[in-house]
Amino acid sequence: MALFQIFLISIISSCMAQDEDIMTPAMNIYTELKELKASLDGLTTDLSAAKNDLEEQKSLIQDLRKQIKESPKVAFTASMSATESRNRGPFSTETKLIFDKVLTNVGDAYDPVTGVFTAPVKGSTQQNQVLPSLGYPNMDLH
Repeated sequence: MALFQIFLISIISSCMAQDEDIMTPAMNIYTELKELKASLDGLTTDLSAAKNDLEEQKSLIQDLRKQIKESPKVAFTASMSATESRNRGPFSTETKLIFDKVLTNVGDAYDPVTGVFTAPVKGSTQQNQVLPSLGYPNMDLH
């Protein structure tokens, strides 16, 4: 009987020790869950902010596409006709060269009578000129 009591006491002690070991990690699990929830809350906030930023960017892109679609398109290609009798230089003063032979004039921004190109919107323009100097090395284009 004494042997049985010793056996029973050791089993109960063992179970109590195991219960303490089992319960200790449970406290760590709750702590870990709290930390994970706080991290998840932060990620949810970040995701919400990113979604708002994305919607704002989409709206800006849509506005820009609308502006591009509605803005006038302009382009022109012109040259000086070989038969034109106007003097082409050299000039001692600044002189406007008028390109009288218009090949393309999308948007009618170039006036072949005055030689003036009027951009209908603010922005940058790209101009390419091929002007042989005809033996005049100091020919400038303004």
